[in-house]
Amino acid sequence: MIFDFVLALTIGVSPAHAGAKGLVVRLETRGTELDAPVTVVLVPTAGDEVSIILADDGAPPDVNASDGVWSGTAWADGDVFTVKLTASGASYAGGQVSWKEEDVSRDLTIKLSGDTLELSADVAPVQGAGGGAVSPSGPAGVGVDMAPPSPGDPPTEGAAPPTEGAAPLAEGVVSPGGDPGPGAAPSGTGSPGPVTVAPGNPGVTDSDRTDPGTLYIAFGVGLVCLAGVGWLWARSRSSAAAALLRLPEAGIFGAFTPPLGEGPLHLVVAPADRDAALPLVLQTLATFHPVIVVGYTPAPVAGGPAYRTEDTHPAAIGDAAEGLLAEGRSPVVLLVPGPTGDSLAEWKEMLPKGATLVGVVEALEEGAPAVILRREGDQWFAEAGGRAVALRSDPTGLSASA
Repeated sequence: MIFDFVLALTIGVSPAHAGAKGLVVRLETRGTELDAPVTVVLVPTAGDEVSIILADDGAPPDVNASDGVWSGTAWADGDVFTVKLTASGASYAGGQVSWKEEDVSRDLTIKLSGDTLELSADVAPVQGAGGGAVSPSGPAGVGVDMAPPSPGDPPTEGAAPPTEGAAPLAEGVVSPGGDPGPGAAPSGTGSPGPVTVAPGNPGVTDSDRTDPGTLYIAFGVGLVCLAGVGWLWARSRSSAAAALLRLPEAGIFGAFTPPLGEGPLHLVVAPADRDAALPLVLQTLATFHPVIVVGYTPAPVAGGPAYRTEDTHPAAIGDAAEGLLAEGRSPVVLLVPGPTGDSLAEWKEMLPKGATLVGVVEALEEGAPAVILRREGDQWFAEAGGRAVALRSDPTGLSASA
């Protein structure tokens, strides 16, 4: 089931029925220049013919572009086919190829020699033995003569002479020298039946290699499995996250003051109050967060910890904040003085998600949440949204009075 699904994704079609088998076709031109379209037609003994458009563009299942090897894939019903080729306006008649019914992943290699097609039907990725048979049909032939020699004929060039006393071959088996055993179909008359190829005969099949098309299909199976695992993992995580409801965050100084969130949050402090306010603000933030202080040398604080840096470039501060986030801590970046205008937007872009930006400024500016921190005698007040709240000072910093 997975094989059928992946091959359908690979070649962009669906099998006509459950009996269809995946097929990879390769055409070796042997130096003959061909113009697209290059099409191989497979005619089964029963059913509709299958047309396969080949390409030499380096895209799978093709391996190298413009190397003279054209490749294509298809689904095909049946086990015995007559092969035809059309290319550059010419037609070439081939012979028959066949596979066993149980052969699922099939390879067909076609070698073009002049106007003759040599066919090799294999099963991938089995090594060292062909998965099918090749037989001639008509004048084009298929490169291997299955006809028994006539008495007195000289042996074919390159063929081994018969051996005296050799055991007779089983019916339908081709010997290494090319001599068929009893029962092999003669050539030139009709379509011979399937022939079982004897192992070790180099003239009939070429399956002593793992076809790249088969590797392409196996790679697709792996991708589908990984995608399925990823989908299940993401679904389990999203289900768990959906069960969580985030509660509202408390204000920076308690009730009636805006929360930190991810900022940017402006603290408006008059220059005359800055020296007194900064230690209290830093202690308030460090009680619950690590703090990166930019542009200000703080006194020692409890909690935090607090960090100081001389590098005030937003990208460098963003990298430091990301390091703290990786340790499971949510940092606050305290800028003295705080960014304004376009600089504020630049800082916000440079900080990672989960880090909070707080800037100490002298004047209120539109476009960012703000708290005005002011002092009247020894009493501090926080003003936000037109409402002033009295603050108390203790070892944890500033907080709204009860």
